[in-house]
Amino acid sequence: MQHFCDKVIATKSIETPIVNLNGVSFLHVAAGDIVIVAASKSDSNCMMLLHFLHQFLLLLKSYFTDGEVTESSIKSNFSLVYELLDEVMDHGYP
Repeated sequence: MQHFCDKVIATKSIETPIVNLNGVSFLHVAAGDIVIVAASKSDSNCMMLLHFLHQFLLLLKSYFTDGEVTESSIKSNFSLVYELLDEVMDHGYP
């Protein structure tokens, strides 16, 4: 995960939503300065994961009062974000 952060997020060189580093596929969507990432070592359905990330981003926007996903909105609604993740995922599976 640190290699992904150093290579993609820190350099802001997000060219594609799927990056493969050291045998791990990182799928990500960006909302302003926030990047939501899913990681997979197995042969997974990339389109399903990207759809899940986009839908989760829309879900967060609908729950937040200002309608924007920012660092401050995630910090102030951390328990809500955690509970939403618990509801939409079971043992790491969407």
